[in-house]
Amino acid sequence: MLVRKSDGQIETLKRNKLRTSMLKAAVKRCSDADLDDMVQRVIEVIASNEFENPIDSHLIGTSVLRELQDHDPVWHVRFSLVFEGRQDLKGKRSASFATPDDFLGWLESQYPNMDRSRYRPPRELPVVIKKDGRRVPFAKSKLERSLGLTTKGRGLDDAEVAEKARQLAGTIVDTFKNQALVTTGQIAAETLKQLLEQDPIAFLRAASSSKEYQSVEDYASEAEKLRTFYAERAPKHEDR
Repeated sequence: MLVRKSDGQIETLKRNKLRTSMLKAAVKRCSDADLDDMVQRVIEVIASNEFENPIDSHLIGTSVLRELQDHDPVWHVRFSLVFEGRQDLKGKRSASFATPDDFLGWLESQYPNMDRSRYRPPRELPVVIKKDGRRVPFAKSKLERSLGLTTKGRGLDDAEVAEKARQLAGTIVDTFKNQALVTTGQIAAETLKQLLEQDPIAFLRAASSSKEYQSVEDYASEAEKLRTFYAERAPKHEDR
């Protein structure tokens, strides 16, 4: 069976390529046997229909979408974001998702019974997805306490440290104001980004935890990078 790609090229339908494409949509673990069964069903659907040979790749994608929707809605939506969200095919086929409104309209049409109280973005702080998958409210006060420990002693007094932690927490929270869900990894990365700009020792304190340093060499290599970073930022004085 031949496939006509979006760029007009013709190639043989490759099972492994189709399998890889479907696997990229995976969010939850799936056994090889289940994935192979899904691929086989897609191929059988394509073969059973009187499509032209070569078959348009868009029709294959549509068949994959139907199969994934039956398997797992999250897989289905993730594949759709790639398949329907392309803007490089103008003149060849319309892109369904050009804006968030387009995507939400499609999502509501595909899943009219979804719980709308869950997907409406929060007005203030996002929901945090923990490493173990739990979802908890974003607690700014907890972030401030953590930053207070990280920056302890890095000011003239406790009041200055507390104010610095409060300001840092506000900056980090503001970074995520347009996101409904954030991971602990995102928070850690943004925390390190802010600390890197302000305090190398506080950065090392936080980095040693979030990056899970395993040796003194880890500390040394990070400190060496910091030394270079701050040296490059230092004002250059011209020789007179």
